[in-house]
Amino acid sequence: MPKKLSFFILAALSASIALVGCTSTKVGEGGSAPEAKKVSPIVGSWEAHNKTSDGKDAKMTFNFTADGKYVMSMFPDDSEVKITGPYTFEKDHLKFTAEAVEMINLPSNVADKKAEIEKNFLAEAQKEDFSSDVKFDGNDKMSFAFKKDTLNFVRK
Repeated sequence: MPKKLSFFILAALSASIALVGCTSTKVGEGGSAPEAKKVSPIVGSWEAHNKTSDGKDAKMTFNFTADGKYVMSMFPDDSEVKITGPYTFEKDHLKFTAEAVEMINLPSNVADKKAEIEKNFLAEAQKEDFSSDVKFDGNDKMSFAFKKDTLNFVRK
């Protein structure tokens, strides 16, 4: 996989993980009220449109669930790269880990190497420290830094 694409995918992965988290808060005393959950502002579906290093538009999406899982998708050249795993989000700090990678609709010239490409991509993603501080602008916009880039997302 080209280095430009790998960096972009890893940047997207770290961004998505930084955005997800949840906390629970006990309501009432002595068990008189049921436990209520306060949902983290990162939980939900997010979308970003960024530029690759060669100037092409690149769409990425993140879905963060309240149970601490994420799905990040990137869409290079009519393909999709889907990365999944756990995340934590505490005090506006996001950290996520890649557990699985799936390449969808690969070009025919590399489709027969799909399993090898996914394995290598996952191995590289697992070497990275995906953590960042997240900034929210209201309920529908967020951004976080990854390496030298700032990724901006809107809620879907």
